[in-house]
Amino acid sequence: MNSEEDARNGVDASPGDNHEKVDPAVSDENITIGTIDDVMRRGNPGNRAPRQTAACRTAELAEAAGRYHRLGLNVVTVGGSKRPNVPSWEQYQRTRQSGETIGGLPYETAYGLAVVCGLVSGGVCCLDYDKIEGDRAAFLSCQLEALGLPPVYPWAVETPSGGHIWIRLLGDLNALDGCGKLTGQVQGCHHVELRFDGHYAIVPPSRRQDGGSYRFLSVDGIPSVRPAEVAFDQVLTAAEWNEPRFTERRAPSKGALALASKTVTSEYVEAAIQGELDEVRSAVEGHRNDTVFKAAAAIGSMLHLGIDEGEVVGRLLVAGQTSGLPHEEIVSAVRSGLKKGAENPRGLVLSEPEAAQVEVSRPPYPLHVLPPAVRDFVVEAAACVGCPPDMVAVPLLAYAGVTIGRTRSIQIKPRYIKHPAFWFAVVGAPGSGKSPADGLARSFVEALQAKAHADWHTAHQEWRIEHELWKQRIKGKGSGKASTGGKPFHVDPEPEEPGLEHYYTTDSTIEALAPMLSRSAGVAIAHDEIVGWVKGMGAYNGASARDRAEFLSLWAERSLKSDRRGRAPILIENPVAVIIGGVQPDVLSDLAGEAGKRDGFIDRFLWSWPEQRPAPWTEKTVSPSTAAAVEAIFNRLRATSGDVAPVTLSGDARSFWRDWYNENGAVVEAEHGLMAGIHAKGDVQLARLALVLHVLAHDDPNASAVSVDTMFGAAELVEYHFAHARAVVQRLGVAVNTAHTGRGSTLRQRVIARLQKHGGWMSATDIAKGLGGHIPAAVRDQELARMEAEGHVRRRVRPSGDLGGRPAVQWALTGSADEFDNTGKVVA
Repeated sequence: MNSEEDARNGVDASPGDNHEKVDPAVSDENITIGTIDDVMRRGNPGNRAPRQTAACRTAELAEAAGRYHRLGLNVVTVGGSKRPNVPSWEQYQRTRQSGETIGGLPYETAYGLAVVCGLVSGGVCCLDYDKIEGDRAAFLSCQLEALGLPPVYPWAVETPSGGHIWIRLLGDLNALDGCGKLTGQVQGCHHVELRFDGHYAIVPPSRRQDGGSYRFLSVDGIPSVRPAEVAFDQVLTAAEWNEPRFTERRAPSKGALALASKTVTSEYVEAAIQGELDEVRSAVEGHRNDTVFKAAAAIGSMLHLGIDEGEVVGRLLVAGQTSGLPHEEIVSAVRSGLKKGAENPRGLVLSEPEAAQVEVSRPPYPLHVLPPAVRDFVVEAAACVGCPPDMVAVPLLAYAGVTIGRTRSIQIKPRYIKHPAFWFAVVGAPGSGKSPADGLARSFVEALQAKAHADWHTAHQEWRIEHELWKQRIKGKGSGKASTGGKPFHVDPEPEEPGLEHYYTTDSTIEALAPMLSRSAGVAIAHDEIVGWVKGMGAYNGASARDRAEFLSLWAERSLKSDRRGRAPILIENPVAVIIGGVQPDVLSDLAGEAGKRDGFIDRFLWSWPEQRPAPWTEKTVSPSTAAAVEAIFNRLRATSGDVAPVTLSGDARSFWRDWYNENGAVVEAEHGLMAGIHAKGDVQLARLALVLHVLAHDDPNASAVSVDTMFGAAELVEYHFAHARAVVQRLGVAVNTAHTGRGSTLRQRVIARLQKHGGWMSATDIAKGLGGHIPAAVRDQELARMEAEGHVRRRVRPSGDLGGRPAVQWALTGSADEFDNTGKVVA
């Protein structure tokens, strides 16, 4: 078989390799005893393997294979022709081997070992330099420098005719163009090959038929750590790579081992996670922290496939504890690893049928945590509307919170006091019953608002009469000075105009809200579509940034001070402004730009996205007795006047709080992005929900401490909202990668829109011109690299022209580039 066929089939052969018959002088029967270290000893004359018995050789290969496997690599045995001597070795391109499989390899008939490259071995890649001229060690040292690796690198191998450098690739592999291998040229050797999916390469302590051996340059024995990670961009600049040949292209994989730019199955994702967890559990002392970090990074690089991040965090924590690593170190390693992996996602795409199925689980609303009267109303109101109970319960708690307002608070410890300043958002499609459900929940505060308005109207009428009489008194006394020695007349103080006590509003600018809050214990900002409120914030006076900052402070219950010309200054301590509104699933994407600001705004919401199904017409209504019971509860919620001491926690509730706080803190450390921010605010949400549940359930909330049952119920509500928030975050993550232009669009959305409009390959410079020419090159290139790593765009490197110069890098949207020819024009 010629060398081209060898290369096509993944054989570690170079042109000129001969495959002569085995020389009896070096057959297994005539080999003398040696050790693993002997085999790989540096300075061995002629780089030939010492002789050893067949039994020792078999044990040596088995031990080495086990070491490679423990480093996360798939291994096959090879015969004298450097071909695998195992049947159907292709299965190991798709499936992670078990320890039993490794133990059952045919070492007795093997000349050596080969590591299977690609994703199945954790993204391992072999750079094979053939026929090195001169000093091999010096040549490999230069290549290590070009790759950004240290000169003393454990995974540099001297081979009988050249050298190998083993690395783990980071980033998308679109430049492979459907291949698992690239070939190229490097000065100082005949050629270089990059081997990845579908290929393998020989590793120490292998030997050839002629006795030539493979050895690591800087270590004796097998390295104790996995190969270093190197960005694919770095590899592309380390050699002059040829365009992949058609004969080298591989058919799409049907198993887990799809190329980095191909689709994968959910089985692959779970197998990959399980493989990383196995590595963590079996990690040995001295390598446990590094193993946890790398496992978390590997899993983090697949989060975009719909993995439940909270679930894998828990699985990693348990696996780390099994290895004996201290809890604090596990949390730190998991957090750092997931963050790094998420920043360098693999270019994997879930097959479309499965992508539709892989949605974050959204649990039902925990109705049992509500007081009986409230729970009965929620159930009856939901049946009346034909909607999920979530759509009634969520706004009902919001309106209960605003009715309580500043009149009640909960103290977790001194100076940790919270009021019910919630932000709620309910996701529901048109016709889901979202608005009617909110209307039923709001009916109680509307009744209180109507009564407050009637009282204000009566008081205002009395004020108008009194104010008119005051003006007449002033007029009668005159405005000048009489015979009083130059002193002015005594003037009665002007009667103060009564203010309306507010419960809710739909005018939500800070300018309008400040006077309302000054006269009210709490105000709800209610919107049918909350996206309009978010995007229209500050539209009245153009001060959107200031309004946004003020609302962030309002959620944190920081004092609000408003100074408007022509109006007395307003100062409100512990303001309670509750936000409640709806969002249609199809317009969630409009919040992608808001989420991208990462200022904690979206993080503050308690999200609810209940499962929705069409409901038939029903004659059901809420019974008068059920509505009256809840109305009575609302009537007493703001009945308190004066300073009231905060409610406190019982001993058991305090213990529960401490445990929940610490567990949630561990999740915060391990999370990243929006979910990290949402979890970081979990303790505040827990305190506020516990306060509302306690006040709803007790006529005199201060007569008893908050019980552990109430605290447990509040924790169930927080976990419910965490789960629904994850579904929203997943949808926002998809929205970030869609085309959008104009105000509020992100750089990524504008890049995608530019590429879609052009319809072909574009240089980075042309992309920048289309964006207005004001985006810094470093920012542009960083965003393009992220998009490539996530599989949204692909790049190609065009060779230099006849006059030389640097190769041109061009970009196109993934999935559309194949429709264009090499000039970027549409193929007719």
